Amino acid sequence: MVNSIYDTSFSKANPGKPSKPVGWQTTGGSKSSYQEVCANAVVSDTHFNVFKQQQAYRNILEHVTPEFGNFYKTQCAEFISKTDEKVVKKWKENDTVGGTLPFQHEFSDHTLRYINVLRLLVEEFGDLDGFEIVEIGGGYGGQAHVIKSMFNVNYHIIDLVEPATLTAKYLTALNHDDFHTYTAASIYNSHFALGGDLVISNYALSELDEPTIDIYVEKVVKNCKRGFFGWNLGSMSGEKFSQKLPASTTMVPDDPYYEKWKNLQITYKG
Repeated sequence: MVNSIYDTSFSKANPGKPSKPVGWQTTGGSKSSYQEVCANAVVSDTHFNVFKQQQAYRNILEHVTPEFGNFYKTQCAEFISKTDEKVVKKWKENDTVGGTLPFQHEFSDHTLRYINVLRLLVEEFGDLDGFEIVEIGGGYGGQAHVIKSMFNVNYHIIDLVEPATLTAKYLTALNHDDFHTYTAASIYNSHFALGGDLVISNYALSELDEPTIDIYVEKVVKNCKRGFFGWNLGSMSGEKFSQKLPASTTMVPDDPYYEKWKNLQITYKG
C-alpha cells in the first residue's frame, strides 16, 4: 500500500513558493527552479510527460553524459546479461515515463547509472529480497524503480515536498504500490525515526549542510544495518562522514566521477 504525500495543493496554492530546502546547499536559483518543475509535473500531466527534458530539472538530475553512459554500459554488461528478461523489460520502462531524451543504448545513460548502483549493491550486500530500504533524496524514483523491479523490497524515500510528491506520481505510473515517501522536513520532528536493512543516497546526503547530515545520521543512518552512499565533496569530507557511521566502512573512488570531482563511494555493513 502506498503511504505517500501525494498532495497537489502546494503548487496550486503557492505558485513560486517552493518548500524550504532543509539543509540543501545547491544555489538558490537552481533549487527553486528544480522544485518548480517537480511541482508542475505533479499537477499537470502535460508537464509530467516532459519533466526530464526541462533544463531546470537537468541542472540537478538527468545529466549523465554519453561518455559516462558508455562507462556504465560496459560496467553493467555482464550484470544485465545475467538478469531475467522480465526484469530487464521493467528497467526499460524507466525510459518510457517523463519524457526521457533520445538515447544511444538499450537504456538511457541515466537508467544505466541506476542499474550500475544496483549492481554495486548486489556485489556488496548480496540478495536484497525482503529488505527494508531507505533512500535519502530519491529524485523522481528512478533508483527505486530499478531496485523494486528486481527485488521484493519495502521502499522508503525522504525528499523535499515537490520531488517526493513527484516520486509518488512517477512510481504509481510504473505500477508500484508498495512504497512510502516522507518530506525532508519530517526529520525535525522529535518523534521521527526511520530504519531498515539498507540506507542509500546517490549524493543527496552529501549535498546537505553538516548539521542536517548529522540529523540524518542520528535518525536514519544509525538505524540501518547497511549503507551505500555516493559522496560529493560538500560541507563534509568522506573521511569525516565515515567516522560517523555505525559500522566499519569501505571508501573507494566513485568512477567515472572521481578523476574530475573526487567523488567517493562509501559503504558500511554491521
